[in-house]
Amino acid sequence: MQQTIVKFELKSYAIAVIIAFALISAVMVMPAAATTEVDIVTDADTFVTDGANVADKNYGYHVEMKVEYYDDPDGGNKRALIHFDLSSIPADATIDAATVHLYVGEANCRYDFGNPTYNIHRIEESWGEMTVTWNNQPGYNSTPTDGITKPTCVDCFDVYDVTSDVQDFFDGTSNYGWLIKLETESDPEMPGTYYKTHECENSSRKPYLEVTYTPAATPTPGPGPVGVPEFSPVGLVALIGVLSVLLAGTTISRGKRRQ
Repeated sequence: MQQTIVKFELKSYAIAVIIAFALISAVMVMPAAATTEVDIVTDADTFVTDGANVADKNYGYHVEMKVEYYDDPDGGNKRALIHFDLSSIPADATIDAATVHLYVGEANCRYDFGNPTYNIHRIEESWGEMTVTWNNQPGYNSTPTDGITKPTCVDCFDVYDVTSDVQDFFDGTSNYGWLIKLETESDPEMPGTYYKTHECENSSRKPYLEVTYTPAATPTPGPGPVGVPEFSPVGLVALIGVLSVLLAGTTISRGKRRQ
């Protein structure tokens, strides 16, 4: 009979220990990951044009990138290309928001005649700031990520929402940046906008990508010795309850053996 009681107690202790360890694992605090916001200036930006005299010309050195149509052999349709290095953001981050900010200078940098829409498209091939031209420009997603219709901003930033694209970059899609173009090119109204590039001397006017992200959450050590987990209040109450039952059972069993 004594042997049976001992085996029963050992089995009960084993179950209680397993429950205790399960609770320890379940109630370890997963701290709320802090949301972080960063501004990243372009590492490449330029424009290309299909004008008969300039379709093979590169404009990587310009302080402005043009999105317009101007009916002239040295003009034509112009498209802007931009790229941002995202390596400062953790690879496992969740992208909460991402917006491209492009600065429009003085009034003569915008002449939106008619009702133009400026669209931003995800680029799907590599390109070089100092080598790209109209004739070798990269392919891009034909569906715009975002667009602005007849913007009126002058001496301020146009803002394009590219959240979905940036999340795609962190999910494995290659980051080649974006292309900004008129939705209706060769528009006889000849609208246009000039954006500042990263060559602009005024640092407050450089194009930038604003990204708000949340890094992946990981368990953190408690305030005690290294390796001692931190517990939530509810978890501590549950754990203390199990241990109390275990200790109470031990006292009762010892009492019964003495009788």
